[in-house]
Amino acid sequence: VFKFEDFSVFKEQKSILSRVNLEVPSKGLTLISGPSGSGKTTLLLAMISGLLENSGLDHTGRRFGIHGKRGATNPEQEPVQLVLEAPFLFPGSILDNFRLVSRSITRQEVVNHLKALGLSLEDRIEDKNPSLSTGQIKRIGIARALATTPKLLIIDEPLANLDKNAKAKVQEALENLAENRSVVVASHIGTFNPKRSYS
Repeated sequence: VFKFEDFSVFKEQKSILSRVNLEVPSKGLTLISGPSGSGKTTLLLAMISGLLENSGLDHTGRRFGIHGKRGATNPEQEPVQLVLEAPFLFPGSILDNFRLVSRSITRQEVVNHLKALGLSLEDRIEDKNPSLSTGQIKRIGIARALATTPKLLIIDEPLANLDKNAKAKVQEALENLAENRSVVVASHIGTFNPKRSYS
């Protein structure tokens, strides 16, 4: 579904990524792990057209496959979804945020997406600008991306700032999704440990 060949990224002639070769399958989970500063997030950004260039980064080599587009006009038809370590929620309610990416989604569908990630926010789903923890915002951002059923879902540090139970829920949801589509996860070494293999 996506491939890098001898792909390198530079900023002001300083190397950030050097000659990366990576093939992301059409379904299954691809784990990119490494310490802070190793270029994991940069590699994720390279999968979305325009993000590297708008960040002032230069690159060489080839990348091909399906591409996400920064600022897509119709998120429901966007084949690639990127969830950063600190997702951004738009002003308004949780339901409003979901309907920005999936206009026809029902209230119950939103509740189901949230429950799959261990969030019980049914009584607050229509509150305007609710007070939420960092972990809740992260899981809402992931659930919002899942609501669009992308062909390629890219997530940066999905388990950061979550408690043990929340981590288990998020990992289970991502591994279930990877049974039928491609999921790319960037994580610190030892943080995200897949519990199944994919064929």
